[in-house]
Amino acid sequence: MTNPHESTCLNPVYQAIDQSRRLLALAREDDWATFEQVLAERQESLEALKSSEFMVEVVKNGYAEVLREAIVELQALNEQVGELAETSKARLSEQLKEFARGDKAKVAYGK
Repeated sequence: MTNPHESTCLNPVYQAIDQSRRLLALAREDDWATFEQVLAERQESLEALKSSEFMVEVVKNGYAEVLREAIVELQALNEQVGELAETSKARLSEQLKEFARGDKAKVAYGK
């Protein structure tokens, strides 16, 4: 059996992991426009993981355990991305509320 990282049959899962790491970095940078683009690309990679051909190739090459570990890593990255997105959403919501309060104050004081 060759090194799993050298096997092309695992490329879709490694690509999805790389994209998830990029999503995490983009979320940390609050770059939500690029985040959306990479998210769409990652979705395509995740679709490839669902194909029966992919699964047969992974099992045939003896990489089922490697795939399982990669999926665990993907899930952990997804959880981190989700947490950052929720934190950012809450922060933006609070900023919008503050902005709305400021607008109300301007109207109330005639400015």
